[in-house]
Amino acid sequence: TASAGGVAADGWAVMFAQTVGERFIGSVDYSVIEARWAPLATTGGTLSSNMLAVLRSGAERLHDITASLEAEIPESATRVVLLYRINSAFVEVDDETAALHSEFGGRFALRVRQMLPFSPIEGSRWEVLVDVRSLFREQVDGASVYDELLVVGSPKEVVGGLVVNF
Repeated sequence: TASAGGVAADGWAVMFAQTVGERFIGSVDYSVIEARWAPLATTGGTLSSNMLAVLRSGAERLHDITASLEAEIPESATRVVLLYRINSAFVEVDDETAALHSEFGGRFALRVRQMLPFSPIEGSRWEVLVDVRSLFREQVDGASVYDELLVVGSPKEVVGGLVVNF
């Protein structure tokens, strides 16, 4: 973990969303971000030369497309959410040289929630959750556009569990 420096980012975004019947909602978000990086202060030798390749300077333009599909299956009380994000500036590791660089890439998230047909505690709702993803974080309003982009080698995660809502 290290500081990537300061950045001022401006941009615009457009979203198209469509509901298909009572079961499906799809959306596509497209955004363009103009970023201006502040000069990086000296790091005192805390970053390797490999890590310095990830740090940005000057100005850059980012393009981001995020597509999502949500499906609600009332007969089985199942909810499925699929998200795929493509961006022009994901940080990746070169397999041959192990050098870090920014490149066009994509990451995904798939979540399935299945409500259980019983509730051992009155007023609660129990669900089985399976989550498979390469996205490190979900995009949140007000968060930095770089929260996901600067994650090097985003781990592939498979999470399963029981969700209890009271």
